[in-house]
Amino acid sequence: MDTRAGEAAKVGSIIEVSPPSLRKVDRNIQALATGKDYHGKTRNGLVGNYAIATSGPEDRVDGSGGRSAAHMRAHRLRLATLVGAGVVQVASKDKDGDPLEWRVPEDFEERAISLDLKQGGASGVKLISRQDLETQLDSPGATWLDRGIGAEVD
Repeated sequence: MDTRAGEAAKVGSIIEVSPPSLRKVDRNIQALATGKDYHGKTRNGLVGNYAIATSGPEDRVDGSGGRSAAHMRAHRLRLATLVGAGVVQVASKDKDGDPLEWRVPEDFEERAISLDLKQGGASGVKLISRQDLETQLDSPGATWLDRGIGAEVD
């Protein structure tokens, strides 16, 4: 169980349980590895700095036409963690020894989720409310129930 959700929950808390899933950054890495490059060729499991720099949300474009430095940093940090755990491999380096490309395995999703589970994340358990259902039903204010069902008040 995700330790953060577990520590915050108490008896009667409302939790959501779903299968563990990839982090957003991991989904992007996987999409880049299985997608096509700017020449239209299949990447065959390779993810490079250029692909990362030109991926991501369109509204995060900096003045040079690339994505934000935070987007690039998040991907490079996650890839470094994945390399350290043996999930991905560095495929090429620049003259300073910094990675330029990473090789992403076909079973990336399973291996990345397994790593997160070992590190206490990706459990699929999310704390919805610390209050029990009875307390929420008696609450004068809006609760997750009101947001979840979109009920209209007469």
